[in-house]
Amino acid sequence: MKKLRVLLVTATLTLLLCGICHAQNVKVKIAPFYTQIEDVSVDNRYVEYPLITYKDVTYFPMTYDLCTMLGLSVGFDSQQGLFITKHYHEMEYDYVPRLFGYDGVINEKDEYNAVIPKYPVYLNGIRIDNTKEEYPLLNFRNVTYFPMTWRFAYEELNFDITFSQENYSFFLERGDNYGMAYAYKSDEKTAFFENQRAVYEERINENGSFGYHLLYTYWDFYELDLESEMLTKIESKNENEKFEFDRSYGREEAKEIEVVAKENGLYLGEKLIMECNTENISDIQAFEYATGENSSLIQLIVYSGQIVAPYSHHNEYVVEKNGDKFTRLEWDNKNNFSGVFSDGNGGYYVCSSGYSPNNMSRWSNSFSDVYYYKSGSSVLLSYAEKYSEKINSVEVIGKANGKLYVKSMWFDANKDRIGTVNFPISAVNSGFYEIDLQSGEMSKIYPYIHGETFMTPNGGVYCSTDYARTQRLVNLVTGKIINVD
Repeated sequence: MKKLRVLLVTATLTLLLCGICHAQNVKVKIAPFYTQIEDVSVDNRYVEYPLITYKDVTYFPMTYDLCTMLGLSVGFDSQQGLFITKHYHEMEYDYVPRLFGYDGVINEKDEYNAVIPKYPVYLNGIRIDNTKEEYPLLNFRNVTYFPMTWRFAYEELNFDITFSQENYSFFLERGDNYGMAYAYKSDEKTAFFENQRAVYEERINENGSFGYHLLYTYWDFYELDLESEMLTKIESKNENEKFEFDRSYGREEAKEIEVVAKENGLYLGEKLIMECNTENISDIQAFEYATGENSSLIQLIVYSGQIVAPYSHHNEYVVEKNGDKFTRLEWDNKNNFSGVFSDGNGGYYVCSSGYSPNNMSRWSNSFSDVYYYKSGSSVLLSYAEKYSEKINSVEVIGKANGKLYVKSMWFDANKDRIGTVNFPISAVNSGFYEIDLQSGEMSKIYPYIHGETFMTPNGGVYCSTDYARTQRLVNLVTGKIINVD
């Protein structure tokens, strides 16, 4: 738990020390009503970071533990600003989380000083001009406070808010996850999406507890005009259309080849390409990517055990073929090979794609990476290692316009996150990046938002988000927000 402790302290100090220079002073009051956040009751008279009101709008403190409870990742950088994004993750504490802290008794009738900070604020990737907001983010007691307005809290962060005038009480909890629309078809002009919806009924079980019963499911379908970028809801789709979509445009073509296991290793024809123990091998898949006139990269997926692939235990390897010479490259054999992208000048980007941590194919890493390879060099250079001060996972979206588009993340975890669906992330460092195919430099193009990323045949790079109340797409290159027309 040492690493988690460091993260908690760092995140808390970051929020507490957010710069408030060049800020406008305002007056706020302590929220006088009874408050419940999720299952936690709050008496604002006895907490260090109470809920406050400004212009009759309720504000809540963005402490680390409270943000975690509400499914938010928050980070502050003195140069880039404050980043707030939805990212559901589960936390296991070895202590009782102090959601607000304690600091004696507070007088609800007094006015207190707060400030409107002028540092940049990004909410789910959208730049918020705090100086122009009617209900801006505030800094109170050196902690950032967030306004519970309809636009921010309900539409953007998907919170359910209830205020009871009769009981003079305020309730805040995470809303239902509406899910994202998945792209199932695209050509040069149009992309199509589908989103499955489920409707449940709350029932009382035999033991008296509450449960949910699935009543029915239905589908929403959408059409995106790639030229005008208008997103329209449509009635239905053609039943004959296949649910297939290329998730990685720009990959080099692979040729499946036959590799067999013999006594001392793996063979391509009569040539030994890799020495290994072949005793327990049950199946081999091999794919070859041409990297020159007499050179190529060979991807090997070696299964062991009797369970049917892909759920059987398997390891992956990358072998360089240079004429009649075969060289096994340094590659973590738990990486899930996902493709090769040429830079057009004798260099190649070799990619891996991590499984979800709760996927049954648990023999693979849950992180992704991009490696640079020069034909004949026998070396794979990792981008996660090259940019290790910022990120530790790099996943390819696709190649277009002389760029390799990737989702680069920083997770508070090692390569295998098995057993936990999500881990805390860096809201500042995580996001969408582009790698210039010629220079090899990686630069950020959009902050992290949760959703499905994809590329269209015309080179568009989009994210279908799953945090907002209504269906929304984001053009990750231009930053355009595309709502349903």
